[in-house]
Amino acid sequence: MFNVIAADDFLFHGEFGLIESWHKAGVPVEFHLYQNGGHGFGLGNPDRTSNRWFDVFIHWLEVNKFLVSEAGK
Repeated sequence: MFNVIAADDFLFHGEFGLIESWHKAGVPVEFHLYQNGGHGFGLGNPDRTSNRWFDVFIHWLEVNKFLVSEAGK
């Protein structure tokens, strides 16, 4: 599971139940808690630490072999 959360999201109350349950079940978890980004953050806001989450997500997909390169088809 890949999970990103912004600490200033109004729905985040410092609870990590989903991440903890996946971890306890022995499922691989990639988790990033960003300082800011609000709820439903996306791309393109340079004033938020969550701005580059997508780059990290793509790297996670590559490392876990979820992406197939054109050469590998």
